[in-house]
Amino acid sequence: SLLQEICTIWNTETAMTVKAILNAVIEYETPRYVKVQNPLVGLVLRSSQTLIISYIVGWALIHERGYQEAALVESSFITKVKGTTSSNAEAGEEKLYNRVWDEADYVVPPAENGAFFITTNVLITPNQTQAVCAENHLVAGAECNGTHNHCARGQYLRKGHGIMTGACIAENTEISSRSFCEISAWCPVEIDENLSVTAPVLKDTEKFTVYIKNSIAFPHFGPKYRRNNILGGSRPSLYHHNHNPLGQIFNIGEIVELAGGNYTKLAIKGGVIGISITWNCDLDWDFEEYCKPRYSFSVLEDSGWNFRHAYYHELNRRTLLKAYGLKFIINVEGLARKFSLKNTVLNVGNGLALLGITTVLCEFVLMYFIKDKHTVAKKKYDYVIAPPIIPAMVDKSQIKSEKSSNFGTQTFSVGCVD
Repeated sequence: SLLQEICTIWNTETAMTVKAILNAVIEYETPRYVKVQNPLVGLVLRSSQTLIISYIVGWALIHERGYQEAALVESSFITKVKGTTSSNAEAGEEKLYNRVWDEADYVVPPAENGAFFITTNVLITPNQTQAVCAENHLVAGAECNGTHNHCARGQYLRKGHGIMTGACIAENTEISSRSFCEISAWCPVEIDENLSVTAPVLKDTEKFTVYIKNSIAFPHFGPKYRRNNILGGSRPSLYHHNHNPLGQIFNIGEIVELAGGNYTKLAIKGGVIGISITWNCDLDWDFEEYCKPRYSFSVLEDSGWNFRHAYYHELNRRTLLKAYGLKFIINVEGLARKFSLKNTVLNVGNGLALLGITTVLCEFVLMYFIKDKHTVAKKKYDYVIAPPIIPAMVDKSQIKSEKSSNFGTQTFSVGCVD
């Protein structure tokens, strides 16, 4: 009857579904090794293995030092500038500039974090007091006239030296008579055109020297890995880039020359010079012998560097100095390396994992590029299907056997037989 046929079909489909699920659960795959003697496959295999092993040994281990552990340097340094010079006034100048300069005069400020400054040119405005006076004629907007006074009381000109009082006062000179806004400021005001632009005020500053004592440590590897740049406990020596590259006393002119700068130009308008101290150390060797500094120099700014500072003599009286000079910025960097079994194992393991690429490449060549690719497929792939898990649920008369030899496999299909 129709109901019986439906039940038979339902039982058959259910049995096949349960069988498929159970077979998937108990199925196990095991690799089957097939040796193939083929020039193309052999070339791909050995070439890829050679490249990967070369990468592991040549790049990962030797070039990148993958067998070592690395740590950054920790450092401190002190600087001491030495040198004495003099300055002379130009024609017509007062004796203000006729003086001797030592470290206390031209190193401003006396101590600086990571840097030091040497004054090479200076503009001095002496005996300033807090009062009212005419604004500098070089300041834009400072000139005025009595008829149309634009000097707004309490306002400040962008490059001015003080707060305007609102008055417009005349300034009579031998050349002309002009009027300027009156300001409340430190008077007399500074006049930039008095700066020496042909030669620096301080003479022979390129002959000054600076002593740099640099102490470093690698605490990551233990307290014994610390030292300074004075080798072997000897006395400090004069640095020379060829004859004594490990010296600690540097000539200022030589630093600028090695940095590629023009000392005369920099001494007039000022500039910034970088001093780099590099410590790259291999702690697998003798620390004192194989951990030494390397010095390099560079011009960081050559368009000018200046600032103002004052010496106060008493309340409301001072001498203003606009200092031009060379600012030296010191940067210490470095890296220490030491053998590490952990890093070695990790890098070798990561490299050996790449050898799996050779299998992928050879399989691709076997399946698509050799002449006997179908024969290889028959040898390589095989399916072994166990007897039915629940034979009782299916009538034996309904099982139809079918054999196939496309890849040396055997399959069974289950269905209704008329």
